[in-house]
Amino acid sequence: MVRILIISTLSMPVIVLAIVGAIFLINPPQPAPAPAPVPQLSEKEKRIKIKAHVMQDFRNKRWGELRHTLDSLFTVIDLLNDSLKRKEAIIDTLNQKMVFYQNDYQNLEKQIADLQKKLGQAKEEEKKIKDLAKTLSGLKGKSLAKIVAKMDDRTVIKIYNQMSNTSKRTLMSSLPAERAAVIAQKIIRN
Repeated sequence: MVRILIISTLSMPVIVLAIVGAIFLINPPQPAPAPAPVPQLSEKEKRIKIKAHVMQDFRNKRWGELRHTLDSLFTVIDLLNDSLKRKEAIIDTLNQKMVFYQNDYQNLEKQIADLQKKLGQAKEEEKKIKDLAKTLSGLKGKSLAKIVAKMDDRTVIKIYNQMSNTSKRTLMSSLPAERAAVIAQKIIRN
């Protein structure tokens, strides 16, 4: 009797498996139908459709849990949408700043180009002044006085600064005393 009970206990799972296998061979499970495509809807309409679809499919004890989970997911979606909007606003602000700095950069480039042009002109003028100072250094007395008398003080000072000490003395002595004094004061101030 004990042997029959042990054999029947051991063979019971095998018999159950054989029956289940036979059922599946006779009537195999059908794959679930593919969900219908969802048309483009607003967020609110999507939520209503999703809730309605879920309610149709899950009318059982777990509906309360599923509804709670679904509401939680929608809350997370709302939070993520808010975060996305804030980040888009930050990106817009940064883009505006970038445009401002690009304009500022272009203005600075233009200023640099203008300053480089002025620097080139100043170097060219300095070279001409040096050449003129060299030429005038070779002149003496009245010849030098006639030429310098027709120049403005600023030009005379520039020429003076490019001359040797001997030529500077000659230049100042060729000027009338009053003008030489004015030019000397301007040289000292600069």
